[in-house]
Amino acid sequence: MNTIPAVFEHGVFRPTVPVSLPEGTRVNIPAPKNVPLRSQSQSARQSFLQLIGSVDLGHALGTNNAEIDRDLSREYGNDR
Repeated sequence: MNTIPAVFEHGVFRPTVPVSLPEGTRVNIPAPKNVPLRSQSQSARQSFLQLIGSVDLGHALGTNNAEIDRDLSREYGNDR
């Protein structure tokens, strides 16, 4: 079995040597024994939790549907 040296950075494995593989080739990378692996659901949950609060929804002016409708009409026009 060939080994491709790689570095794990920003959530992805980056080969440290040139690799000639077709795009989309799936590979198996053995993990070091002292590193616990997270399940896919744990990884997805952690990614989601990191994103909470990072979305800017702008500034809501209205506090009820009529006010929100007026704000949207003022912002985007009345083309409906």
